[in-house]
Amino acid sequence: MFSMKTIQRKYGDGICRRCLNQQYHTRLIPEDCHYFIYPHVCPCCGRMNNIVVGIRLKGHLKMLLRG
Repeated sequence: MFSMKTIQRKYGDGICRRCLNQQYHTRLIPEDCHYFIYPHVCPCCGRMNNIVVGIRLKGHLKMLLRG
């Protein structure tokens, strides 16, 4: 399982959910994440998206099952 601290060390403030799913092979849905109030440019893909700043309990459980 990884944490938001790991993502923040690697990508800065955070990345979009799509990149998070691709990089860490998870299947997070929008309800599994906490987001910035306004969209920002994702440092991973370079597109304007909602940036994940936290993960809810349901998302943590999904990541725990992924390894």
